[in-house]
Amino acid sequence: MASPARLRELTKLRCAIFNKPYNPDNLRIGTEILQAPLRGPELINYYYPSLKAIPTAAQMNKMDPEMNCYDPDEKYRLERIERLKRKGKGAPKKQSAPKSKK
Repeated sequence: MASPARLRELTKLRCAIFNKPYNPDNLRIGTEILQAPLRGPELINYYYPSLKAIPTAAQMNKMDPEMNCYDPDEKYRLERIERLKRKGKGAPKKQSAPKSKK
């Protein structure tokens, strides 16, 4: 069997050849995480990219008001607000000027 000094030299040489960190004390130095490939591109491409490019009906109406696209969500929102206002449960009106202090 080889001496411990000779085995340490062999380990150091092996780490240099295979581009691995030399860690004779077996300390937790995080090399597994640092050597792992980056996951950024995978996370960026997780969502289908073309969904961001499709404009909504509101955006289409903003670009060209003559187009008059139908937006069922917006229509439902306006109807709901109108229904709540008729019941007296709508949002309060904004104040035009601050109240004066006495």
